[in-house]
Amino acid sequence: MNLEEYATIERDAMLQKESIWPFILRECAEKGYFTIPSSLAEKSGCGITVTVHGYPDPKEINERRMHRHEFFELIYVYRGTYQNRMEEEDVQMKAGDLMLLNTNVLHSPCLTDKKDITFNLLISRRLVQDRLLSQLTSSELLFPFFYNCLHSGTALKQFILFRSAPEEVRLLSEHMILESFQKQRYYRDALPLLLHLVLLGLSRADYTAGGSSDTENRGNIFEAQLHNYINQHLCTATLPDAADSLRYTPAYLSRKIRQTLGITFSQLLTDYRLRKACELLQGTDMLQEEIARAVGYEDSSYFIRKFKENLHLTPGEYRKNSG
Repeated sequence: MNLEEYATIERDAMLQKESIWPFILRECAEKGYFTIPSSLAEKSGCGITVTVHGYPDPKEINERRMHRHEFFELIYVYRGTYQNRMEEEDVQMKAGDLMLLNTNVLHSPCLTDKKDITFNLLISRRLVQDRLLSQLTSSELLFPFFYNCLHSGTALKQFILFRSAPEEVRLLSEHMILESFQKQRYYRDALPLLLHLVLLGLSRADYTAGGSSDTENRGNIFEAQLHNYINQHLCTATLPDAADSLRYTPAYLSRKIRQTLGITFSQLLTDYRLRKACELLQGTDMLQEEIARAVGYEDSSYFIRKFKENLHLTPGEYRKNSG
């Protein structure tokens, strides 16, 4: 079967299900919008769920009730047009367009014709945090888009729109959709790999960002990339390895850290390790020796000395005071 046949089957199946309209009306009356559960993005078992946008509903067209969800969404218009109303603007999309939608964005999507076909790729926060973020550190577009939402609770952009996305990206997107529908062997392994390739392709494409007055700057991106590297390599981080990961020379990275943060790489790494140690002292029953190893110190006596130098307490005293 091709994508059109799968889309038809999926949408016909949706029409056979019990209507959730009464529940939507009730939640909208209480909150002004309704919420799509986060579990929907985890339905496939790999953090990516593909859905087909339903047929136009007269109620939705006329009243355009808003909704939100905690997962990210990649919208692909396969045929026809697609409208997405945000709080600040309406976005009209056409065949070949893709939109990456941030979490918790109030929006109201709508098709305008029963022949239109739009696929929604729902991407869980867990997948982005555990796998995709570390694969996108070199993307000055997508890394801060995901990172700021996951780690600061704020979105620099509500969405990124790719008009007439490159053909190779569209083909990869369609491959993902077919993998999801066909469910052949290893499709759960294939979907995250294909999504990574799609996102890398989009990183190279022309785009329009919208929905926020906040602007990115290179300093913020650099700090986010550095933060992600240290969190991912807390026990093994070194200046040369960090420089290689961030595409700098060690000398340039060292200078940039001093200029941006006012400290050395070694001081920054110590700060991260001791903050993690504090979390473990407060939230676990791990022995001090175990915590020392968990944050990158093989010598527990050295760990205790560094801890006291920086926090003016021993780890034992810190744990006692925190309790």
